[in-house]
Amino acid sequence: MRTIAVGLLAFMLSPLALGASHDLKTFISEHDLNHDGSVSKEEFAQERERLFAAMDTDHDGGLSHDEYVGDYRKRLMSTNPEAATVQRQMRQAEVRFKVLDSNKDGKISPAEYAYSGWRMFTHHDAKNDGAVSIEDEGAKKAQEDKEDKGDAAK
Repeated sequence: MRTIAVGLLAFMLSPLALGASHDLKTFISEHDLNHDGSVSKEEFAQERERLFAAMDTDHDGGLSHDEYVGDYRKRLMSTNPEAATVQRQMRQAEVRFKVLDSNKDGKISPAEYAYSGWRMFTHHDAKNDGAVSIEDEGAKKAQEDKEDKGDAAK
């Protein structure tokens, strides 16, 4: 049950809910800045800061609804999706904005944005070694199998 809840949350908080950053291999390719096959905490933080700055087009230190949703729409449209996909994904972008804007001030602050990212990082860091690599895939599978066995015993 916990696995389902974590998966749903990761989907809602993903930067592009097309499976991009919650897919481990894509997560690594998007954040592995030195191309060594592993994403360190420093690399992840650096890339998240860069992404935030790129979305903050008015440079006021926060992401407005239009900046966040507009950036998402631009990235989504670059994939040439079907109309139904656009509609569904844009509804999800609206939901994500509301979730990320945890203090409900109409802007996503750097701290709010960072928090969602670190949740994703720790979700992928199944070995809990402070880095994300393809080796985490095996550790995650073992972790999920153990949780599923625990749920079945209840």
